[in-house]
Amino acid sequence: MTLECLVVRAGGTADKCHPDEPTGYAPPETWEGAVQPVIRRLRPTGNIHTVYLPQLKDSGAITDEDREMMIELIKQHSYNKVIIVHGTDTMIQTARYLAERLMPSDRKLSIILTGARLPGTDRESDFDVNLGIALGAIVFVRTGIYVAMNGEVLPWDDCTFYNGRCVSKRHLSTLDHQGELPMYNEEPLRL
Repeated sequence: MTLECLVVRAGGTADKCHPDEPTGYAPPETWEGAVQPVIRRLRPTGNIHTVYLPQLKDSGAITDEDREMMIELIKQHSYNKVIIVHGTDTMIQTARYLAERLMPSDRKLSIILTGARLPGTDRESDFDVNLGIALGAIVFVRTGIYVAMNGEVLPWDDCTFYNGRCVSKRHLSTLDHQGELPMYNEEPLRL
């Protein structure tokens, strides 16, 4: 299946610079952002068209007017598969807003929101993985709105952020006695 996808850059931590840069977290005006370098490294086949909001913002500053601009960008293009690079602070609110206004349409849209906990330029950033998972999943997900974070693609209305991690609401029942979610097992594999 060939990838035909619109990527909307809204901002967020993924599109910020490393704080050691001369501009701090704010990107310099000539910076292309984190999205295109990651797409070049991933080398997906197909047609990926990237657009961006006129002003990239931290997600805490995203307004309903910005969400309307996202809707307009999606409507201006004929892609049925859309990835939105967005900050994590208000990702769920944006997903809800899009679900209420876009999903009752005749157009069969699949939208995945993704982002990062660290700037995309940081070696420790999760952005490469999150965008890669979103690009891989967008081909196969059904019509609807999803979030791709932390190695998972979840329906937006099953997501919540807990201690900085995007998790399924079902996973909250697995909290340990200290209120922590179980992490991956770091014990060595014994053969």
